[in-house]
Amino acid sequence: MPVLRLLLVAFILCGATAKAQILSIERQAPRPFGYFLGDLLNFDITITAEKGWDLQRASLPRPGPITYWLDLRRLSVEGSPASGKWRLHLTYQNFYDTLDTRQLTVPGLTLTFHSGAALAQAQVPPWGFNVSPLREVQPAFNDPQDLLRPDTPPPHIDQRNDRLGVIISGVLALLSLTGLAFERGWWPFHHRPSRPFSQAARLVHRHIGHDDNSIPGDRFRNALLAMHRAIDMKAGRRLFSEDIASFLVQHPAYKKEAESFARFFASSHRAFFASDERGAQTILPPDSLLAFSRQLATIERAAE
Repeated sequence: MPVLRLLLVAFILCGATAKAQILSIERQAPRPFGYFLGDLLNFDITITAEKGWDLQRASLPRPGPITYWLDLRRLSVEGSPASGKWRLHLTYQNFYDTLDTRQLTVPGLTLTFHSGAALAQAQVPPWGFNVSPLREVQPAFNDPQDLLRPDTPPPHIDQRNDRLGVIISGVLALLSLTGLAFERGWWPFHHRPSRPFSQAARLVHRHIGHDDNSIPGDRFRNALLAMHRAIDMKAGRRLFSEDIASFLVQHPAYKKEAESFARFFASSHRAFFASDERGAQTILPPDSLLAFSRQLATIERAAE
């Protein structure tokens, strides 16, 4: 008999201890009326447990059908054993097609918390709400089509402003491209006599390409000739090495390239008068000749 009393007292104490782990349960439910077929019901449940007690995830309901007319669409949980605060967000969807106004019930929840081997349960009570029909029980109509509403016509979208914006953007882009082509001397502005160095830079690049070392003698001589013609056209006469000083006085924008002009004429003299293309490329390598032509073209554009 004393053993039975001790077991009964231990059972009562264990039950009281388990209940004491759940301090409070608060549920924030939506309005309990005015729902129709397909409506969503959002619940927020706040559970306060003693610190150190963790929510057993297996006790949470799984999204999916709850009954034939109720689905759990979404479920999210926030909280931690350290804080003791747990917040559940549940979204249900009603699929009950009622013919009159009636009350339905969202089932309650039983959530389990554990701390080691000890368990405690939080009972969330069920919640009732009213649903209303989408149509009257016995509608008066002669033709079934009277119950169907016509399809909503798509709204008219005025595209005149969009077309105008596209046209203006296209015109501005074309004008910008034309200005850039004119400034860079691209086609169809590449034959302008006012920019001989720009045209020469393209010809030198065509003859030399991307070769950084020596190139065949005929290609190097053609590149030198293209530069000679550009310098003569800029000077307005045939220019020799002894005329460089006067040329730079007439065109002071090119004074900083005086040393490059001297190297160019020295290389040209070695290539055309000494027939020593290799020595000419030693004085002015192909990549330096290409850089010299591009630099003159840049100065020419900036000087205009």
